[in-house]
Amino acid sequence: MSRWFYTPFIVLAATLGLAYVFGDPSRTAAQSFHAAQSLAPMWAWGTLFFAGAVAILAAVLSNRDKLIAASLFIGGVMYSWWAVLFAVSALTDETASLAGWAVHGFVSATHYVTAWRVWVQT
Repeated sequence: MSRWFYTPFIVLAATLGLAYVFGDPSRTAAQSFHAAQSLAPMWAWGTLFFAGAVAILAAVLSNRDKLIAASLFIGGVMYSWWAVLFAVSALTDETASLAGWAVHGFVSATHYVTAWRVWVQT
């Protein structure tokens, strides 16, 4: 698999990370973010997303497929967590976004499928 294939995973995680660290706090004031903020401030979540981007980049640069697969799997877990948070929010608050869980769920699934594909090809 071409190393360029992993670029969207890195860019998405880095962008989310930087947005959560440096972004306007009003953008994460919605009900959907309250559960996450009760566990850690948004800058901490942003740092985790950015660290995930760095981990995937480091794995890709190391050219070690097992590390790439592991970093993608861990990223999938992170996006799954956010999908659950958004799904619970959508079920408990009628003003919450119904799309948030689907987006994070889809991104999570792409991480898992890609991690599995990389893992079994080696």
